[in-house]
Amino acid sequence: MLNENTLRIDIDNELRGIFVEISKEAKSQAQWAETESGDTFQSERYCGGFDADEGEFIFSYYAEDGEEYWFHFSLEDVPRVLEYQITGFEAEAADY
Repeated sequence: MLNENTLRIDIDNELRGIFVEISKEAKSQAQWAETESGDTFQSERYCGGFDADEGEFIFSYYAEDGEEYWFHFSLEDVPRVLEYQITGFEAEAADY
């Protein structure tokens, strides 16, 4: 449920491109964990990568107003995004 600290991020072409890149890598979760990095994927508004401890991809989204939001998704979500079964994510305001 969205509140003042959350934002719905609809999957745009920029984010979809990252999902395409992840899919093309064709790595298992274990392979992603071996090469984990918080900034593997970087674009104008998104930065993130795979986190082995969480077992998910964790990303920052930089909103037009300058605010940073964090969201995450699993490797299993990747094909679901590419097949338009998932159209967005709930993101929380960055908490440093």
